[in-house]
Amino acid sequence: MIRFIKVLFTLIFSYQICSAQSQQGGFTDQWNNFPAGTFGPKTFSFDTSSLRSISIVPASGIHPRIYFGPADLPEIQDRLQNTQAGQEVFKQLHAYTTLMHLSYNPGLYNHNSSYGADAFGNRRISNAGKWNKSALYSGLVSGDLTILNGVSNKDRYLLSSVMALEAFECLVMAGQFDNDTGMNYDDRAEMLGKAMSTWAQIVYGDPLLNWNNYHHFGGVHMAFAYDLNYNSMTGNQRDSVRLALAETIPATPRYGVNTENYATTSNWVGLNSFELLTNFALEGESGYNASLTEDYMKSYYKFISYGWYASG
Repeated sequence: MIRFIKVLFTLIFSYQICSAQSQQGGFTDQWNNFPAGTFGPKTFSFDTSSLRSISIVPASGIHPRIYFGPADLPEIQDRLQNTQAGQEVFKQLHAYTTLMHLSYNPGLYNHNSSYGADAFGNRRISNAGKWNKSALYSGLVSGDLTILNGVSNKDRYLLSSVMALEAFECLVMAGQFDNDTGMNYDDRAEMLGKAMSTWAQIVYGDPLLNWNNYHHFGGVHMAFAYDLNYNSMTGNQRDSVRLALAETIPATPRYGVNTENYATTSNWVGLNSFELLTNFALEGESGYNASLTEDYMKSYYKFISYGWYASG
């Protein structure tokens, strides 16, 4: 189900690749720093003539920024509201956030409700008990610094994945009221900021928090939540979350940067690139590791040149 949450984000954000105006974005305009032949004798020329670029990344300190920028938000909202695929994705997302607020106690979250089932009567969440982290979330919102004592990384990851969905829903529905939870989305965004800050205070300085144990702070989902809920958080909340996120950013890629160019052929280059997402969330801010981004670009250049064969 964790993969399912990631798929939801992919469905929402991948549209941007095809729909945005063609322009260079993020670090794409820095590929010229690595001309063909830099990492070995093989000459490779990138042909992007048939591709449409994602939108250019906002200036440092502007959020959201990982998957899309503020200028892209109206188009994303339009797709979620006015396309069948977008509507279904949003309903699925909404079921998880509603469960987090209502909890799975009798008489609260309802599998047979308009939010709990699709048009064919299928449950949107097949195992609501597993995903019911309402008590943990409520404790974080209230500032309980002991609420995560003894909570496994698996359960932390489940909780943070829904918190990331909550951040996205609050962003696209800002200023509106949710009948299913009986709350304003702006109030929900404020609650989320409190929960994130409490979690950050719990884990910052904990020896268990490091780049190899990023689940301790909810994994990459917390970086998503930080990016998407940034504008609804106070300065102190941002600072606390940023400090904890920085502890989960590695110094270098797990694979590729120190590997010979002709030997950089493992799909570990792509598998571990999730580590860049947290780094992107902090780009230009305290804790950002600029060399990590640069090293990953080198690793990808070598992998695309030597590990991606003509056969595909």
